[in-house]
Amino acid sequence: MPELTGITSQHPAIQSWEVGPSRFRVLPEYGARLMDWRIALPRSAERTVIYWPEDTGSVPLSEVRGGNPILFPFSGRCTHEGSGHRWKTPDGTVRDIPMHGIARQGRFQVVETDGSGFVAEFHPDDDALASYPFAHTFRVSYRFSELAFTATFTLENQDRLPIPWAAGHHFYFQLPWHPESGREHYRILVPSKHAVRLSRDGVLTRDPEYVPEALPADLSFADPAQINRIFMKWRSGIIRFGPRNGEEDVVVQIGEGGKPSPIVSLVTWTESPESPFYCVEPWMGPPNAPGTGKVHWVRPGATAAFDVTVRLA
Repeated sequence: MPELTGITSQHPAIQSWEVGPSRFRVLPEYGARLMDWRIALPRSAERTVIYWPEDTGSVPLSEVRGGNPILFPFSGRCTHEGSGHRWKTPDGTVRDIPMHGIARQGRFQVVETDGSGFVAEFHPDDDALASYPFAHTFRVSYRFSELAFTATFTLENQDRLPIPWAAGHHFYFQLPWHPESGREHYRILVPSKHAVRLSRDGVLTRDPEYVPEALPADLSFADPAQINRIFMKWRSGIIRFGPRNGEEDVVVQIGEGGKPSPIVSLVTWTESPESPFYCVEPWMGPPNAPGTGKVHWVRPGATAAFDVTVRLA
């Protein structure tokens, strides 16, 4: 199925939710893609929390640097025996799978909608089913409020055997959000005891530069070591980031904020020193989750969920 290109602010597929001072723009049927989150401030000013580029040109939606691409069934790059974008299914078959999975470029159908958000169901095409050949239903739910939103993934296993997944979010946060500031004026607080890197052959190795003396670790967005760092083994499910003065923090919360599964990961990434965004990405597992055995299993007939809330402190 052709991808959506040439997205403009007037595109008929775009839907908006306005809750208090917040406006959320979404493409529910195209990747269940949250495009941006903007907040009205006094004196006609505006703050962007989730970034979206002003002009996407003819770039396919799945390649736009902005919003929140949905990463399903696995996040990042899968690798099998040194070969990228491949994974081994539970029955031993090796299959191709795109970077970040099959949903960010896929079609969804809205099954519920109201004034606070929507639920969209993924309709995999033949290529998607060739990559993830299981009988399943994957849904994405967004619930919007004045200064927050909650995104929920649910996976229902309609197959006869357990199926694996390690989905994730790819939030593009605008940073810096004060025009007179640079990345050096912002920090992220991560309650993680352990950080790893992914090698080109799909192996996770300890990040020798990450030696937190205390938790949560206080890290600068100006540090090049933050790019592609993968945090694991969290003490709690709450991450905070923002200006170093502690004001205007953004909070990313997994579930109720308690200690999550040890394989739940946070990836921090940006494209270049000049990029107007920095990605803070909560994932159910690290990249190459199937190849490293760090996946979650859903038994036949069961439904599993992954909740993430983003809010302003």
